[in-house]
Amino acid sequence: MDVLKYNPSNLSKELSNKHTDVEMVKTKNHFSYFKNYLGVDGLNAKTMVIEEEYVSKDFLHDYASYYAFCFTHYHKFCRRIHFFSRAFTLEDLNKAIVGENHRLWNSYLGFIVVNPIPITMIGYTVLKTYSAGKKKDLRKYWGLRDYKIHLFGKVLTINSLAFQEQDNVLAACATTAIWSMLNKASVDLHTTLKVPSEITKDADRLQNDGNRLFPNKGLGTLQICQAINNSGLAPEVRTGVVEVDKHKEEGDYFISNTYLKKIINAYELIGIPIILAIKVPYKGAYGYHAVAVCGHKIADKGHALYDIGPYVANRIEKIYIHDDQFGPFARAPFIEPNGLETQWTLNDKDKLPSYVMNMVVPVYPKIRISYEDVEAIIIGLHRILIRAFKEEFKDPLFWDIKLNYSHCFKAQVLGFALEEKEKLDIVSGSLPKYIWIATCYVGEDKFMELTFDATDVSNAMLGKNVICYFDTDVKSYLKSYLIDNKLGLRKIFKDRSGENYLDFMINNL
Repeated sequence: MDVLKYNPSNLSKELSNKHTDVEMVKTKNHFSYFKNYLGVDGLNAKTMVIEEEYVSKDFLHDYASYYAFCFTHYHKFCRRIHFFSRAFTLEDLNKAIVGENHRLWNSYLGFIVVNPIPITMIGYTVLKTYSAGKKKDLRKYWGLRDYKIHLFGKVLTINSLAFQEQDNVLAACATTAIWSMLNKASVDLHTTLKVPSEITKDADRLQNDGNRLFPNKGLGTLQICQAINNSGLAPEVRTGVVEVDKHKEEGDYFISNTYLKKIINAYELIGIPIILAIKVPYKGAYGYHAVAVCGHKIADKGHALYDIGPYVANRIEKIYIHDDQFGPFARAPFIEPNGLETQWTLNDKDKLPSYVMNMVVPVYPKIRISYEDVEAIIIGLHRILIRAFKEEFKDPLFWDIKLNYSHCFKAQVLGFALEEKEKLDIVSGSLPKYIWIATCYVGEDKFMELTFDATDVSNAMLGKNVICYFDTDVKSYLKSYLIDNKLGLRKIFKDRSGENYLDFMINNL
């Protein structure tokens, strides 16, 4: 092992191998990205520890599938570079290895595996997320898990999401995005974590045009869905519906920022990264790409986005993505009215936006009710509340619609401002494993909370709980209003499930 001071020169040297020299490393987007991510404005790394002859399970599987059969001799062992935020020497490290509870280990930032192949050598990578800044609490990294790193007899834990570069031979950008997603989803025993070559095989035995899978030239939306389905998850596909604009080719449709924010906000508590198929500016044109969303940042109270209603999701100002062509947790701010400022946008001479064409939301198969099913009911209920209270609300109504585990919801109920009996009734009641929760706010104050069965069928009566945070007089008034205007209010809802929900509200207020 070697202990080196962290700096761009040492980083470029250690990222190189006999097939990719230092000068080639310096031309890669990944080097520029990691240089900034690990620098003083990012994780502020001070020391690198180099672990040679490292066995990477992911690369070893890919090596046995492809590289072992090449005429050129490719080494099967990798190099692993560890990063620390504390400066120390080899002597200090040796003392920390044989010592107990040494503070050196508290400065651990993660690692990058360097695969012994040409160009696409950034292998299995686990690094800490950004944590600096006064507004760090506004960041929500919901697609993370704990990784246990075994290093010189020590076991270190990092909460992160694994990343690696696209291997053009065995994987496409979509394959790598799926691999990162499965790194989180596989925490649930119902989902299988596979190496990139296995994911590519799961997509299909042939490309869409009939060509062989290896070397791989990219996956279509159908192949992405097949790979996700074969890993034990159910893919929910959302496609673009917004008309073409001047920056894009004729006939294209993309997903609006408003809709994208709603979906990201809705599924965050389940914690499975979402796959985005995007169009990015590249060399004077647009090209297709795929990334995995694993977090987002909400606007603070001073930001204009904070007061845009009626959905809390509108407050999201940027997302964090694993982009295999740059690095992990890449910032992608929303560009109004639509589009994202990705790393591709920043590298483009005209700074053209990137556009989300499709999104694939991986969910557990038992989840059958989608966000749209619940939103249809909430739209009707929102109109009813506005009519019922008219000018009595001094602040606007906001809705926060999220999918969650029922046991997490019950744990939260114990902290709600409710009567003890009502808390006991909710937490002792039977609920499905997955529920939708729609929280209504009047300004910043919680007004009402509604739960829905996420495992039912869309034309069923989905309601499970109606939780009110207002006094009995307001509750009596609302119930009377619903009863007296029942016939007219039914027409507000778009589907039969909404009409049935009106009866449910009356019976549970």
